[in-house]
Amino acid sequence: MLGVVALLGLLPILSSKLPFAPAEAFLYDKVLVPLIATETVGDRIVIIEVDDRSLTEVGERWPLSRATWATFFNRIAAAGPAAVAADIVFAEPSSEGLAELATEVRARFASSRFSGSEAGRVLIDVVDDVAASFDADRALASSLASLGDVTLGLVFADTPSFTSKPETLLPVRPDAGPLALSARTVTASTPTLFIAARGHGAMNILSDPDAVVRRYPYVVGLQGDAYPSLALATRLSDLSATESEPILRRVFEADGGAPLLRYRGSDDRFVRLSFSDVLFAGSEPGPIDALIRGRYVFVGATAAGIEDVLRTPVAFGRAGVEVHATALENLLLGTWLVRGGAAPWVSLILSLVVLGALAVLIGRGLLARWLLLAAVCGLVAYLVLAVLMADSAGLALALVPVPFGLVGLAATEGAHRWRWARLERERLLERERLLEAERVALDRMRAVVEHVADAIVSVDAQRRIRWMKPAAESLFRRRSRTAVDRPVSELVPDFAERQISGAIIAGQAHIGGEQIPLEATATAMDVGGEHFTNYVIRDVAARKALERQKDEFIASVNHELRTPITSMLGSLRLVTQNAVGPIPDTARDLLVIAEKNGERLLGLVNDLLDAAKIDAGRLSLDPRPIPLAALLKEAVDRHRGFGLRYGVDVVIVADEPLDDVVVPAEKERLIQVLGNLISNAVKHSPTGSRVEVSGLVSGPTSARIHVRDFGPGIPAEYHSQLFERFTMAVAGDGQKRPGTGLGLAIAKGIVQAHRGAIGFDTEVGKGTTFWVEIPRLS
Repeated sequence: MLGVVALLGLLPILSSKLPFAPAEAFLYDKVLVPLIATETVGDRIVIIEVDDRSLTEVGERWPLSRATWATFFNRIAAAGPAAVAADIVFAEPSSEGLAELATEVRARFASSRFSGSEAGRVLIDVVDDVAASFDADRALASSLASLGDVTLGLVFADTPSFTSKPETLLPVRPDAGPLALSARTVTASTPTLFIAARGHGAMNILSDPDAVVRRYPYVVGLQGDAYPSLALATRLSDLSATESEPILRRVFEADGGAPLLRYRGSDDRFVRLSFSDVLFAGSEPGPIDALIRGRYVFVGATAAGIEDVLRTPVAFGRAGVEVHATALENLLLGTWLVRGGAAPWVSLILSLVVLGALAVLIGRGLLARWLLLAAVCGLVAYLVLAVLMADSAGLALALVPVPFGLVGLAATEGAHRWRWARLERERLLERERLLEAERVALDRMRAVVEHVADAIVSVDAQRRIRWMKPAAESLFRRRSRTAVDRPVSELVPDFAERQISGAIIAGQAHIGGEQIPLEATATAMDVGGEHFTNYVIRDVAARKALERQKDEFIASVNHELRTPITSMLGSLRLVTQNAVGPIPDTARDLLVIAEKNGERLLGLVNDLLDAAKIDAGRLSLDPRPIPLAALLKEAVDRHRGFGLRYGVDVVIVADEPLDDVVVPAEKERLIQVLGNLISNAVKHSPTGSRVEVSGLVSGPTSARIHVRDFGPGIPAEYHSQLFERFTMAVAGDGQKRPGTGLGLAIAKGIVQAHRGAIGFDTEVGKGTTFWVEIPRLS
């Protein structure tokens, strides 16, 4: 196992033409970057990027005009940054020919006869001003000079170039010796801009053979001298020579001036601003000025097709300006990593810790001590071999996979034991969680049962009491300890026989010398192989008394209210029919009004009595076979006159022949239902419309009756409560119609008593169709 893991660790070396680079890259990417926490400077560094949105909003292509750059640098100068680094080279001159033209015009004018006049002097000044305003390089140089601490980019190359090194470009160290990055030529900005800037730094970025940017060249060699990078030049721009020396010394000691960078994580990136947002922010101080003030500002292009997309150990798709910002952050914190420095030592410490942990996991006896001793001796031998044989840090890193093989072996065993222990612990925690959940559920159930007002008695298969709730003790006036193991018939004789689960049982108990009516719900269950029946018992004496009072009230209403109203209506009809002699027309009109209101009052009383009967389950029916067609005709004939009072025609629509359709029903009750539906339809129909009544065969054993109006419809918020008592729905036109709110509730009760169903279909603005479906005989 050890040999296999060690071989796997050596594969990156054996398969590479550069044997040391893959091991170093793997250790840096997979171990050091995740292991070592990255310090940051917070928001002290800000990146202003020329992105795709900026190019669109500015309305220019890359490279941007000098006038745009001049405006931009003037804008950020007003914000007061600590230093500005531009990842840009202004290598090509702009409109310098205008300055030469102005000089020629001035020379020729001086030799003319107009040169001494006042108008001539004014003309010469105008020519100078116009030439200066059109010289973009001079405008940009002026903005750079006003900005002060600004560093422009340099491009070093290993190929011949037409651009020579500026004479004022000074190295940070002459005769620097071999460096990680050297060049033969350099490209700088135009002389005007070069002089205006305070510093200059290399924009070059160093990539490893696998195209990942891990190292950063803080210095670049040119003709034996060392020149600073953009990050280093920005850092040195505000330091004195004495303050700069320790930084330069450390830079040159770090792997040829190109140490390993420590990147921020992908979730902790630099503050970024869009170029166009800064350019168009306005002259008044705002949030953007607060982000720039006192910060190190890096300016660079990130738009697609301008800069290459770089790979880093933490993410793919970083721009060059972000790499320069990371390098400056490492300089400010002094946290870069030297190749061949920390990396091998981290691997040694890791191997020692993991192998020691493996020894502890395997056991604590003699075997553990021998394993630990072997691990320490092996690692010491590796360390001695690496130090004695290595002539460079890279060779020491090349031997890193050997201890990694040991680490792999130890990690495999340790991971297996750790995973097993974790799974066992998770199982124990899950079991404890389930037990705790069951305990909480039982406590909650016990609390619910204890607080239920009804009495509960549990009976076994032999009909003996096994448990009584305290409420049962109060109801039967008997302690639980004296009732347990006694027959349940001693409490309620009607419970002596075994009942079906879910059944509702009525009975009586002799308590305190009187018979108490009881009602119970039986629930059967099996627990541990034993059968039990639980009775939830309630005292219904109060309810029975209330029902008696209700019956007495209904009888009283029937006798004391309906009988006088009926007598009064009979008398009114005799008078209006001249049974007692002729009466004046004025008196007749008043008597007709009284008769109508009496009929309305009688209808209300009848509705209340019907609703009470339905609630009590005492609505008696005498169903007989009735032809459906005759039933519809009689219902329409009775209510056609009511429709004419509202200007609505009530008609029968023959959807299909109904001559052979017979329904079992009590005719008057069913006509009462249809009369309610027709009267509602009439009241909700516009004048001049009609109400359609139709019937059809809806199923093998059922028939359906439809009552349709063309009124405003019923809003959705009333659908669920339409068949409830005293519900007065507002129609789709927002108007309420007269009524008691009992009609549909009574109709539903009558239909259900016929073993039928009632419902409706409606659409606001188009009308409503109520339907009644009842069984049929043929």
